[in-house]
Amino acid sequence: MKQTKRQISISFFMSAFLVIMLVLISNKCGDYYFDLNDDVLMKNIISGNYTGSPASHNIQMLYPISLVISLFYRLFQGTCVYSIFLCLCQFVSLFIIIYRSITEIKTSKKKYLLAAIIFVFFLSSILGHLIFVQYTFTTAMLAGACATVILTGKTSKKDMFFACILVFLGFLIRSEMMLLMLPFLGIAWLTRFLSVFINAKEKNVLKKYLVWAMVLFAGLFVCIMLDKAAYSSPSWKEFRSFFDARTKLYDYYQIPEYEENKEFYSSIDMSKEQVELLFNYNFAIDDELNSQKLWEIADYAKSIHEETPFKTRIVQALKKYIWRQHNFSKQKSFEYPQTDAPWNIFTILLYLIVFLFSFIKERQKTHKNGIVTALMAMLLLIIRTMLWMYILLGERDPIRVTHGMLFVEDCILLAFMNRVIPENKLLCIIPFLACLAILAVYVPNQIDICRKEMDYRKEMNAPYNELYSQICDDSSNYYFVDVYASVGYSEKMYPDDIKERKHAFATPVNYDFCGGWAAKSPLQKEKLKKQGFENIKDALLQKNVYFVTKNDSSTKWLVAYYNSEGVDVDIREIRTVSDRFKIVKVELCKTKK
Repeated sequence: MKQTKRQISISFFMSAFLVIMLVLISNKCGDYYFDLNDDVLMKNIISGNYTGSPASHNIQMLYPISLVISLFYRLFQGTCVYSIFLCLCQFVSLFIIIYRSITEIKTSKKKYLLAAIIFVFFLSSILGHLIFVQYTFTTAMLAGACATVILTGKTSKKDMFFACILVFLGFLIRSEMMLLMLPFLGIAWLTRFLSVFINAKEKNVLKKYLVWAMVLFAGLFVCIMLDKAAYSSPSWKEFRSFFDARTKLYDYYQIPEYEENKEFYSSIDMSKEQVELLFNYNFAIDDELNSQKLWEIADYAKSIHEETPFKTRIVQALKKYIWRQHNFSKQKSFEYPQTDAPWNIFTILLYLIVFLFSFIKERQKTHKNGIVTALMAMLLLIIRTMLWMYILLGERDPIRVTHGMLFVEDCILLAFMNRVIPENKLLCIIPFLACLAILAVYVPNQIDICRKEMDYRKEMNAPYNELYSQICDDSSNYYFVDVYASVGYSEKMYPDDIKERKHAFATPVNYDFCGGWAAKSPLQKEKLKKQGFENIKDALLQKNVYFVTKNDSSTKWLVAYYNSEGVDVDIREIRTVSDRFKIVKVELCKTKK
């Protein structure tokens, strides 16, 4: 028993040490950033940086977790609560995966070697995701930790409860991603059940696992119901309908051109100038554009969309799927052009090792883990192929999703490997060393990519920091920002510069965007109301309100829109910022004498 406690202590401190090393290495690469503007806006909403007080409806996450984070912002004002929360989720997940994986191994050499493999795997593949943080990939990391908990250790109520908590947390953070991960977790659950059912003599095994599954799905149902109740007001229902229509239109179909579809737009009472607002994403300026109109446009866009025959799409997706499994080229940039190495190499190696070890284990005739693990690995291969085909057919495969899928799959395969490691040291050390050597080749590339991406973001952010600093300093005036002028900015998670801190912690910031996924939400309406504005179109004509756009962007579309609404306006340039932006004033035309 003392030896077991000693082994557990070694595993704990080794796991903690490796996670601390990951923190130090990621920190050495530079600052932590929110990967996309989605997390920045969510942070602004729940911190109070958007409306002036922490809001528990942050639109993207489910309500319960938004409520909890917003309460922490009320308790710890001026702190990076959301940033700390995401980073904690990520690094705790990594600790769980390392700790639970190496605790299963009793032999010291195997334990150290497996810890080294997992550590180098993290360094060679997910380092960029640890630095450029995104809530979708964070959810995948929680799912990977959950799969590891299910497949390792004893089948105790404590483990069952812990696994459910990890699923609930991930589901609350990004429900769509956790739903995508559930088939993987189902494989883990089924594997554990079959192993216990075949090998154990305990009674009511089926009942215990069915109760576990029922608790899990009941919890997910409660999360959904709480969220629905929180968004049940007429204003939020209207916005959610608008949000869904906007997603369909922008993410899956193209906006129909006005000239070619003039008859349709006339039938829903939309002018050419209003349609132009959809094309340049500044649709929040048009107060008449509601969910009904947007659904009509989305449905019409779907009806005229030239759909590729399903058979052709299947063939194209399958070709892309096969190519991505054997494209081992190193990364050239953080996201595009996409490459899955070394993820795909590690995944292939893990499958081969699992099948090899399962065969050896089955030959030993000690228990049935070998045949069960091999069959479950085959089922996992089928499930992952179906999920990949689903993603590729939808033609939306960003790395935050695909790398997330690979991460969870690899966590399951690592746990499978642990279950069938042979007693013979030579049989397992050779494959382990092969994995370690191949993964190590990609570590310098991953570090180099992270540093290049860091330099790129610093360069891109410099003019934005100057712009937002000037805006925040000019608190007596209000600014509306062109959507295209805002997309290049990626905010630091932990601002250290005075200008950045002023922008990150200003409550509320004296600007808003003319589009985006929070446009036309009750939150935006609340923000406008606090400034004394009824809508953006009228607000832009007020004395202390300005419009921000890129230096090389035309504002003719804005003049044309007001003219179509029966309002004659002029655009007067006030100043430029960092040779990147221009601040203009929309003014009513003076009556000629």
